[in-house]
Amino acid sequence: MPRLFAAFYRMESLALARGVIMGMIDFIGLEGYEVVRDNLSQVFPSLLEDAVDALNKYLINVFRNYPPYKYVPYGRAYHGKYGGFLSDRQRKYVMANIRAGNIRPGVKQRTGFFRRSWKVIGHGTSSMIVNETPYGQYLMGDHTRAAMPKMIGWETISEVVKNHEKKIIQVASEPINKRLKELGLT
Repeated sequence: MPRLFAAFYRMESLALARGVIMGMIDFIGLEGYEVVRDNLSQVFPSLLEDAVDALNKYLINVFRNYPPYKYVPYGRAYHGKYGGFLSDRQRKYVMANIRAGNIRPGVKQRTGFFRRSWKVIGHGTSSMIVNETPYGQYLMGDHTRAAMPKMIGWETISEVVKNHEKKIIQVASEPINKRLKELGLT
C-alpha cells in the first residue's frame, strides 16, 4: 500500500515543480528575451529534475515527523458495542495480551520504525517517496487512515502537502533560481 502514498506525492510534486518552472518561464518570456527562452527550453528537463529532487529531500524529512505522543483509549476511537471493541473475541484477545504483558495501555510504545522506513526510490521526475511498512496506510493514508491515528494527530499525505504548500514552492524554486543565476539569466 505504500504505492498509494507515492503515487499521490509524485503527482503533487510534479505539478508543483512544473507550476514553479512554468511561472518563471512566463515571467522571463517577455518581448526581447528569445535567447533566454531558448536557453530555458534546453535546461527545462534538468530544472524539473532538480526541483523534484529538492522536493523529495524536503518532504521525506516532513513525513518523518511524528505527532506529539497522545494517549487515546481504544474505546474512544472505536465505538463498538463491546466497550470499544469490535467483537467479544477481540476484547478477550486484547485483555489476555494485557495480562501477558504484550500490550501496555497508556505507555508510549513508539519504535521509530515508521520514521526510518521513508525513502526515495528513483531520481527526479521518475522518483517516488515510499514507506514500506505494512501499517503506513493506516497512519497517513488519505482514504485508509484509521480512527485512532486520526485522534492522536497523524496527518494524511494530502494534509501534509497542503499544510506545507508555501515551503514546498519555496523549496522547488531554490534549485531553479540557483540554476538560472548560474546561467546568468537573473
